[in-house]
Amino acid sequence: MNNLFLGVLLLSSFTPQPVEAEEPPISIEQQINNAAEAHKIATTTLYNLAWYESRLDPKADNGHDRGIVQINREAWPEITDEQAFDPEWSLNWAAEKIANNESHIWTVCNCYSYTTTLLGKLPKMSEIEPNTIIPRIGEIVIFNYKGKKHIGVEDEILEGGFWIKEANYNACYRGRRFIKWNDPAFVGFYALPTS
Repeated sequence: MNNLFLGVLLLSSFTPQPVEAEEPPISIEQQINNAAEAHKIATTTLYNLAWYESRLDPKADNGHDRGIVQINREAWPEITDEQAFDPEWSLNWAAEKIANNESHIWTVCNCYSYTTTLLGKLPKMSEIEPNTIIPRIGEIVIFNYKGKKHIGVEDEILEGGFWIKEANYNACYRGRRFIKWNDPAFVGFYALPTS
């Protein structure tokens, strides 16, 4: 029997088996949408948190915080690395925290914590009240949004207003914003005591 005939014989007896197509992996963005919808929170809030904490990297690890939402090892020792590095698990954990009004545990979701990272130790939020009329770069700017205090740090002074650095003006978002001098929510400036 020649090799060509043997090859044709073998091929003719081969019956292809159906192959199940694997589901493509779910993107990080879709996992964020799924977790936000499951916990009835804004997708942008969870996206902002994941972006600022890890740049959407589920394997991010700085030694203290890990995963896409940077779960702190010391604060939550019961959460394993396997859970923290699993984007689906950690996004759902974060979404549940946000849904339960616990987003303040992340600096990017807390104007007071963020201001502390910029300026160091601060008095209690309730003690931060206007104490100067002179704007200075690096001082705290105080706002009142529908009865809720919000603070940021003065970054640049211009004729028509000033720029501030802040977090959580938009949920779990950190950035820079221009404030006009006549902004109705602007309450005043707080100068930290000098030692």
